[in-house]
Amino acid sequence: MKKLNRLMTAALLMTCSVSMVSYGAPRGGTAVYLKQTVNESSAAAKSTSAAGSAGELRTATKADQKVLADAGRKTSNLTSVEVQTAVDLGLKVGTESVNVLMIVKAKGQDMGKSSMKYRTDTHTEIMGQSTDMTAFYTNGYYYVDSDGEKTKLEAEVSDVMEVFDSNTNAGWLDNLDSFKDLKVRTEKSGSRVYSFSCDPSSAGSLIQSYNDQLGLSDSNMDMKLLYGTVYVDSSGYITRESLDLKMDFESNGQTVGTDMQIEIRYTNPGKAVTVTLPSTAGYY
Repeated sequence: MKKLNRLMTAALLMTCSVSMVSYGAPRGGTAVYLKQTVNESSAAAKSTSAAGSAGELRTATKADQKVLADAGRKTSNLTSVEVQTAVDLGLKVGTESVNVLMIVKAKGQDMGKSSMKYRTDTHTEIMGQSTDMTAFYTNGYYYVDSDGEKTKLEAEVSDVMEVFDSNTNAGWLDNLDSFKDLKVRTEKSGSRVYSFSCDPSSAGSLIQSYNDQLGLSDSNMDMKLLYGTVYVDSSGYITRESLDLKMDFESNGQTVGTDMQIEIRYTNPGKAVTVTLPSTAGYY
């Protein structure tokens, strides 16, 4: 299980949460796409409007909170899934800094069943270099092809699902106690748009999840700020999540500052998905 986690973490290089769907590469490049979506998400999350009329942000009621929590559970229980995650990660140690841009696309069929097929395609840009990786699961094995270097690992369905669930994020919406200033806007279509900030002192489960994702379970992580926006459609599925967070952690005796924006989009949640897998030849 630990080896599988390391492979999956490599596939999701420091995404700190997330899941993965195919709605096409953004025109103008990853950076342009991220700036557009992150700016929109941050503006919505930081809004302080509490007007109660339709289409305007208002303070979420208990009923609104239940809709959000139910949507998290319903989405995390999907047996067919197609999702894309875009990540913009900035790391700073002293005067040195590095930026990581990533697009992860994933499709899953018969999730959680013995017949499960699951595939991710990851594109990463760091320090002027780019890498591409395809990973997939079928018939009891997890396969990773990183720029032509192929690895094969025996894995249980439950192992893959555990890692997938930790990366899709939807399940943590049960933990609404970590949220503060939760607001919602109801659109004419019946969809709801939630915005919130997260109290670092009460976000223990989120921080632990990030630690696990980054392989920093023994590190001292200090979350400074987290804003989020979640879109729930009229059928009760999450269609989009945006997170904007800042945190510090200790690594090799140094403090690493982290500035991260994450954008997750589901394609047609609730609809059947067919996954096409590569050949398993050449994996060892």
